[in-house]
Amino acid sequence: MSPIEGNGWTVKTLQIYQEALRHADEKFFDERDRRYGEVKEAEEKALKIKERADEVALGLQRETQQYKDEKANELRSQIEREQGERATKVELQASVERLRAEGRGHSVDTRTVVLAVIGLILTGIIAFSTFKGQPTSAKTQVIERVVTR
Repeated sequence: MSPIEGNGWTVKTLQIYQEALRHADEKFFDERDRRYGEVKEAEEKALKIKERADEVALGLQRETQQYKDEKANELRSQIEREQGERATKVELQASVERLRAEGRGHSVDTRTVVLAVIGLILTGIIAFSTFKGQPTSAKTQVIERVVTR
């Protein structure tokens, strides 16, 4: 009895066993190929969904940027309008310099102001002393003389 025959193996049983292995391998490979195909299809669907989502996101981003640009332009226009109503620093400096230059030629010194105040005070004292003892009709006559002069 040969070692193969002693184990129960014959050429026929080996052939059946190898066919069963080959059939199992084919079934395994078919299943693997089917699963790879399903994964590939799922990846393609996911890629299409991602591409569509990217398109929508770009559209939204474009709209958002357009809205931001419009608001920025409105703000810029408002600032330009408001600045048009205000004097710039350069314009203010020129005006101040011009006023200073004009003021230098027409300045009034302190002595002139003091003399004018003293004159007003003396005029008040004289007018008060003139009217103090006189009756109302005399006051009226003095006022008429001053006005008619």
